[in-house]
Amino acid sequence: MRYKAVISYDGTLFHGFQKQNNYRSVQEELENAIYKAFDQKKEVYASGRTDKGVHALAQVIHFDLNLDLQRRNLKKAMNSFLPQDIYVNSVEKVDDNFHARFSAKAKTYRYLLDLNEVNPLLVNYRYYYKGPKLDLSKVDEIPKIFIGTKDFKAFSKGNEKENTVRTIYTFTIKNIDNLLVFEIKGDGFLHNMIRLMIGMILEVLKGKLEVNKLKEILDSKDQKLTPKLVPGSGLYLVSVEY
Repeated sequence: MRYKAVISYDGTLFHGFQKQNNYRSVQEELENAIYKAFDQKKEVYASGRTDKGVHALAQVIHFDLNLDLQRRNLKKAMNSFLPQDIYVNSVEKVDDNFHARFSAKAKTYRYLLDLNEVNPLLVNYRYYYKGPKLDLSKVDEIPKIFIGTKDFKAFSKGNEKENTVRTIYTFTIKNIDNLLVFEIKGDGFLHNMIRLMIGMILEVLKGKLEVNKLKEILDSKDQKLTPKLVPGSGLYLVSVEY
């Protein structure tokens, strides 16, 4: 029996979603909870692998169990064995052909960049920018460069053999009381892609790059031209669509 679950987690104390030797991961905590609850060692698959420090409001996972359980009982059982920084929001039975990653049609991410004074209670949940003053007059122009189907190789630190073409459906940058909210929806994202994009956008807002230079970098497919990477603490996986 295959189950789909929507989970949220605070990424602060995780080295990322994927299991890694000697590091704490979301995947390992989920698999441990399943084993403790149902005495079955099962692998958990996610819609995507979030990096160290990255949070999720609605990550989607799937796993198989040799049990036919009610949604309420499955959710309660898993949450009872999960740490406080992971929570199962919902569970449902799905067809065996469903795959959390490969069945996904779109994902939405949000990045929070705060220009205000530092609040120590929020430092793990946004990026407090303390550099030169930013020229925010360009925030409506910049996203247009990335929208559409394009090769994002330059904005990735992943394997060069991977297909680096992605489609960005929407991309907005809003200034809400000096909190810059970047929201981007696409059919998928490369390793570090969003954090690299925002890192280089910051270079434009600081006046170190012209807006059209971003397009040149994108067209170049040269990963050496994107050295700036914003911290993972400001990034959230908001939703996954199927």
